[in-house]
Amino acid sequence: MRKTQSLSWRLSWQVGVAQVLAFVLLGAVMCIAFLDRSIGQLPHGTAIDVAEALGYEHGRLRFDPALLPQEFTTQAPHAWALAKDDLGNIAAWGKTPKAFEAWVPIMGELEPTDIKSNVPPFRAATKLIVHHQGGRTLRVLVGGYGGYDLAGAIAFIAIYLAPWVGLPLMVTSVVVIPLVVHRRLKGMNEVARLAAQTDLSRRAKPLEAADVPVEIRPLIDGFNQALQRIWDVSEARDRFLADAAHELRMPIAILTTRVSGLEAGAAKDELMLDVARLQNITEQLLDIQRVDRRIGVFECFDLVAIAQEVAEVAAPLIVANGYEFSWEPPDRAQWVEGDAGAIQRVITCLVQNAIDHGSKQGEIRIVVGPDCSVSVFDQGEGVPSEASSRIFEPFFRLRPSGAGSGLGLYLAAEIVKKHRGMLTVSQPVQGGCCFTMRLPSAGSPISGER
Repeated sequence: MRKTQSLSWRLSWQVGVAQVLAFVLLGAVMCIAFLDRSIGQLPHGTAIDVAEALGYEHGRLRFDPALLPQEFTTQAPHAWALAKDDLGNIAAWGKTPKAFEAWVPIMGELEPTDIKSNVPPFRAATKLIVHHQGGRTLRVLVGGYGGYDLAGAIAFIAIYLAPWVGLPLMVTSVVVIPLVVHRRLKGMNEVARLAAQTDLSRRAKPLEAADVPVEIRPLIDGFNQALQRIWDVSEARDRFLADAAHELRMPIAILTTRVSGLEAGAAKDELMLDVARLQNITEQLLDIQRVDRRIGVFECFDLVAIAQEVAEVAAPLIVANGYEFSWEPPDRAQWVEGDAGAIQRVITCLVQNAIDHGSKQGEIRIVVGPDCSVSVFDQGEGVPSEASSRIFEPFFRLRPSGAGSGLGLYLAAEIVKKHRGMLTVSQPVQGGCCFTMRLPSAGSPISGER
């Protein structure tokens, strides 16, 4: 799979590449301008060699012919040189054009330069260089020796282009551009962090789009609008579930009273079990609303004591349905934080699930572990591996024709999740099924997913 590059990195290298291409284009333009074969130019090295031939003899400034470069004296019949020091001494070699003799009074004000022309008598290039000798500053005009100096032209372009354009370009591409892009996109990183922390089940402040680029703001606005719709739907669903649960309480209470008045028997026991299941689902619906909004006060309670209360109430029902029953508490209390009533109903749901799916045989065990966990074991047919990942989905049932609404385990898992815990299902070695609820000990949340 191809690795995805960050936006800041992509922008940085793309801008850098564009700058490099602009630099190359600039160099090409300069080459076209400077490397014109129709215009003669004097090699810079030749001008330096001519200046090195200057010296003083009996206090007079003069050129030493023996030190002049050979190509300058033998291959250039129109070559000439004119020098002046800072004391006003003048030296000449060859025939200086009259146009350049007029420069003698102002030579002290001139700076190094190149003079090019393809019109006589300026066809040959002329050099003006500043030469230091014997503590004196010499300005030397060298001309009459024209030609096409490819190496010199390239060196000239490189000398001026590299430090003044290339170095700033490199610093800009490697340092300045990444910093500017990173700072400009810093707001996007903050928005992404807040979006990742957004709780879809609870209304909160929408994402701010002030510190992000204008092009990204429509995306942020669309995300905020989607959040608003999700929160509106979630609140409407919660209100419906809460209202439905409250409305069911009264009919279930009446049904409980009427079933209690029936004669004892198998039919009554089954009806009582169904009514208990309805009561538990109704309370779990309300538990989800209470826990999600912290309507009830979260408090520390002993998980062992809560599980024992469920075991004491469920034991007669378990035995009446043909199971053996065992209760295995730890040696000491297990303190957790949350809604004790909601957790009690979760354990009750797990026990009822074991009664419904334990195949009316074997043993049902309630085990409280030293890690703040409650496990309910049965010896029924168990949960197939392909269904273990869906067992906590709403309305999912292993046997569509069986009893139950498919909401019990889903509601139980949601309550445990809101307590920062996990509800898992496993297959014990001895067969059957085991549901385990694990909660964080008071003040120490655990990580993981159900």
